[in-house]
Amino acid sequence: MSNQVNQPLSSKYSPTKLHKQRALELYSDGLNYQDIAEKLEFEGYRNRKNNPFSPTSIRKWIKDSS
Repeated sequence: MSNQVNQPLSSKYSPTKLHKQRALELYSDGLNYQDIAEKLEFEGYRNRKNNPFSPTSIRKWIKDSS
């Protein structure tokens, strides 16, 4: 078996509902903002400038969803 991560079907360069959904799942699993940002980066999620999402962005998504 390989450790290959399946990429989402959406664009990986802009925050989509999939990115935000994944962040919310990780948050509900108990991860903090920094850990969520690192996990999203590991899974291949990037912003429109091809940079990893910041913990600040993650925090905003979670606050906006509540």
